[in-house]
Amino acid sequence: MDISWPGGKPPTFEDLDSWLTSLGIVRKNDRLQLIFQTIKDWGSDAPVIRWNGRPIPRDQVDRVDLLNATIEVQELLSVCVAFRSTNSDVLRQKLTLALSGHAIPFTETVKNNLPRNTMFELSLASDWARLGIEVQLGDPDITARIGGVPFCVECKRPFREDSIRANLRGAAEQLRTKLENTEAQGAYGIIAISVSRIFNEGRASFVNIPEFKAHGAGPLLERFWDNHRGHIKAVAVHPRIVAVLLHLRMPLVTALNEATGYVAQTLVPVGRRGPVFNFLEQKITSLLRMADST
Repeated sequence: MDISWPGGKPPTFEDLDSWLTSLGIVRKNDRLQLIFQTIKDWGSDAPVIRWNGRPIPRDQVDRVDLLNATIEVQELLSVCVAFRSTNSDVLRQKLTLALSGHAIPFTETVKNNLPRNTMFELSLASDWARLGIEVQLGDPDITARIGGVPFCVECKRPFREDSIRANLRGAAEQLRTKLENTEAQGAYGIIAISVSRIFNEGRASFVNIPEFKAHGAGPLLERFWDNHRGHIKAVAVHPRIVAVLLHLRMPLVTALNEATGYVAQTLVPVGRRGPVFNFLEQKITSLLRMADST
C-alpha cells in the first residue's frame, strides 16, 4: 500500500518530525527519536551506535532488533501520511502516548505496553484511511464508515496468547455499551485484535520463502483463529457485533535482503455469516485489492 507524501515522494523522518511538532507534541528523546538516532548511526558506518540513547559498539547491535525498530518508524510514517491534514486533541493525545515507552520492541512488558497498544489503534485507522475509508478516532477507538455503513471498532493487542479470551470479552463489553447508545443506532461492531505481539516479541521476521510469497499470512491467521474461535462463543456478544478482525504487522526480509513492513488482516464472522458481514468483507477485500494494484 502506497504511503507517498504529496508530490509522490516517500515521507522522511524530517517530514514526520515537522508534522508532530505542528500538532504541538513536545519532543524529548521519545522512542521515535531514539530509533532514528540508531538508524542514522547505522547508515553512517559509525563504529559506535547510539542504541536506545546509549553508545554501544556496532558489532553488538542485533540486526533483527534494529529491523523491528525500523519497521516501527515505517508504521509511524504511514500514520503521518494518513492523518497529515488532521489536527485534533484526540490524535495529539494518542500520538503523544504512542511515542512514549521503550524504543526497543523486545524490552516491552505487560506493564509498559500501552504506547504500542495505542499505536495499533493509530496504525489500523491509518491503514483504513489510506484505503479511502472515513475514520474517526476517539471512543470507540475507531469509528469507520464503510460503504456508507457506520462501524464501531474496539482495538485490543494481547500481550500473550493466553489473554485472547479476556481481550475478546473486554472489547465485546465495550462495544455493547457503545451499540446500545441511541447515537449508535444503525451502527455495527467490529472487534479488532492485533496478534503482532503474539507472533513477534520484537525479535522475529518473515523471510521471502515461496510458501509465504504465494499465500501470505492468511493461512497463518486462519489457523490461529481456529484455535481461538471458541472463546467468542463464551462471551456475551451484542447482536450487531458482526466481525473479528485479526491484524498482523511483521518485518519482512525480501530475497534481496531488504526489509519492509508486512501487514495482513483477516475478517472472521461472529457467529454465522450474515448479510452485514458479507458486505463488510466484500468492501474491505475490494479496497485492499485496489490498493495493491496501484
